[in-house]
Amino acid sequence: MTEAAGTICPLRREPFADPVSGAPCVLVAAAGAAPGVEHPGCPYLACVVIELDAFWCNKCGRNGRVSGAWCLDVMTAEAKR
Repeated sequence: MTEAAGTICPLRREPFADPVSGAPCVLVAAAGAAPGVEHPGCPYLACVVIELDAFWCNKCGRNGRVSGAWCLDVMTAEAKR
């Protein structure tokens, strides 16, 4: 669960492998919030750039690939819950 705007929102967690590095990652989506990516070796969520099919962590500098269309599908499904 995450706290957003004073309410508790359920998280949706979808594991995937970065198609370039093969690293195990997890897409984290909550209704009404920007998606993020859990990635190896860093406790912070990486930012998802849907238009570029990519994610980037401004804390550790890791970047990777994720399908923007898939992210939108996950976010849309979460918003409908």
